[in-house]
Amino acid sequence: MDSKEFERGIILDKRIKLKWRKNDLLVLIYLLRENGHIDLKNTITETGLAIDQVFAFKNSKTKEYQNYTGSAHKLEDVNRAGIDKSLDRLKKVFTEDFFKKL
Repeated sequence: MDSKEFERGIILDKRIKLKWRKNDLLVLIYLLRENGHIDLKNTITETGLAIDQVFAFKNSKTKEYQNYTGSAHKLEDVNRAGIDKSLDRLKKVFTEDFFKKL
């Protein structure tokens, strides 16, 4: 792979399947952006497209994995959405025990 191919990104055949609800990853990415851990030069549109291309979430009703779609628009609405349950789930994931796995 030459440097120009690397800069454009790699197209994956399979997505990273998260055993999370759909909104939880969006809330996490939103928090990373708002706290300066994702460079703001990466626009919401670019970040949303990356989520759509890379991740799948587990549908809580069907128990099937589904691809993310329209994540850019959903990222813009995260701060307006009812995110309390997502925040609670993320706090349970990222406990001190999570970091002891290293």
